[in-house]
Amino acid sequence: MNKPFFSKSCILICVSIITAYCFAGTQNMIETIENKNFTVIIKNLGAELTSIKSKTTSIEYLWQGNPDIWSGQSPLLFPFVGRLNNSQYKLNGQIYQMNKHGFAMKKQFETVEKSKDSVTMQLTDDAETIKIYPYKFSLKVKY
Repeated sequence: MNKPFFSKSCILICVSIITAYCFAGTQNMIETIENKNFTVIIKNLGAELTSIKSKTTSIEYLWQGNPDIWSGQSPLLFPFVGRLNNSQYKLNGQIYQMNKHGFAMKKQFETVEKSKDSVTMQLTDDAETIKIYPYKFSLKVKY
């Protein structure tokens, strides 16, 4: 009887790696826009600017992050800026938990319009956001 080429543990590891790669790929989608002077790169995760680079001088005008100092670059802060007292707020008698600077920077934005030199991204409420921010919303950002 022939033994299988791959063990069960190898298959499990391979599936885990493929799943992680596919999930990471959706979280790391980017949009690139440009004009005659600049190229701009925006992540769909948080609709965060990640690069504003001169085409003529190659100078990068946006902080590129440094994990020793701060790895962020240009986060979109919504629905709150800063830290709430005890990371919570009270609305109509109910207490809601909210992380510092809200949740938009950790949410995937949808690209709703794009041209060579402009992109519009949108985040809308979902079951997860309603639990911590009990409002219907549509947040659009245009670069």
